[in-house]
Amino acid sequence: MCLFRWQVRVSFFLKMVTLIILGTASGAQADQTVIAGGATVRQEYDSNIYRTNSDRISEWTTAFSPSMSISDTAQQHSLSFQYTPSVIYSHLTDKDRLDHWLSFSLAKDLSEHVSFYVRDTLVRAEDPYNDEETGIELSDSRGRNRYLTNNVSVGFGYDYGKESFIKVSYVNLLLNNEESTYDDYVKHTPGLSIAHRFSQNWQGQGNYLFTKGNFEQGDDLENHAGDLYIYYYPSSASKIFVHGGYTANRYEGLQEDYDLSRVSLGFERQVSTAFDVSIQGGGVFLLRDELDDQKSLYYLMSINRKLQHGAMSLAGEGGIDERQFDGTSEGDVSRYWQVKTDFNYNLTQNLLTSVKFSFREDTYWERRPEEKEEKLQAEASLAYTFGRWYTATARYVYSRKEADLPARCYDDNRLFLELGFNKDFFRW
Repeated sequence: MCLFRWQVRVSFFLKMVTLIILGTASGAQADQTVIAGGATVRQEYDSNIYRTNSDRISEWTTAFSPSMSISDTAQQHSLSFQYTPSVIYSHLTDKDRLDHWLSFSLAKDLSEHVSFYVRDTLVRAEDPYNDEETGIELSDSRGRNRYLTNNVSVGFGYDYGKESFIKVSYVNLLLNNEESTYDDYVKHTPGLSIAHRFSQNWQGQGNYLFTKGNFEQGDDLENHAGDLYIYYYPSSASKIFVHGGYTANRYEGLQEDYDLSRVSLGFERQVSTAFDVSIQGGGVFLLRDELDDQKSLYYLMSINRKLQHGAMSLAGEGGIDERQFDGTSEGDVSRYWQVKTDFNYNLTQNLLTSVKFSFREDTYWERRPEEKEEKLQAEASLAYTFGRWYTATARYVYSRKEADLPARCYDDNRLFLELGFNKDFFRW
């Protein structure tokens, strides 16, 4: 609880500082300011709320979620604030709970070459979630376990030439579980990135991240990660690059230290304004003092295509992954491969359909005995917009996990029916 209070004070302080900067800086007349609001009513069914393979418990819930957002966009800055509380009533327990989702962001050009940003996202809920923008990835296998996350990130950038820059960043992530089922932690990650465009065809970039993970129950972790990229541009639409990376993990306890090294070649091409391709491949090596070393093929491939009335993407990747901060307290290293696809299409002007699919396989060496897990997830939704400000949505999500250890297996079906309203109330 002390960590949470400290984190909230830091977040509030950062918000006040950025608002002062925004209000006092010269030449920051707003081009557009929008105050919007709305509400959503949702009926949800979950067939396996604790993600177990036996004694499954299903639940119907009804949720009401009002929302408010403020955005201010100008030539030299952008500011946004959004707050969405949710009152959720459980028909299983005949009780209700209050969830919160609050986000704040500011990006500002302090001068012609210097920029600054600050972001903060706070979530208090039960359902685990993944948010690529904030770097939060909570495993779905946690099931229902009430928690709070708060993610603060700050960064400065200095552009000293065409595609040449120096960036400094800091991220602070807090996970606070209401129960002791899983481990709480505070994650500190300062970083530095330097890029230089040597010529029309050549560019280099180096990145360094230091991560300090302070865990309430488990071993604390220090992580040093560095990457070096050499880019060659044969044309304005194509890019070839060589990548080398090294990661050192040091634990303050009984857990064994290990190092990871990566080498790869990559190619990216913007085939057209509606089609791009990215391919990367190489090797990744896991080095350990007492346990056996491991190696794996590393690859990353993606295809993105814009359609006349929609878009689609297909991606596949594999290698060695680290899962210290997914909220399960296991901190395992695995050899993995996965595929993902995403498709959305406007059937009519007001009717949008979306389909997502993903499959992932992990082999965990550190578990005794060695264990394999497979996770499949599929999602389909249909959204109808009407009356200018209203949207009706039906969504279905299926998850299935197979593992060598039966206790880790589960399947789950979720159905969402939503009616939402959102409107810009003031705009100037």
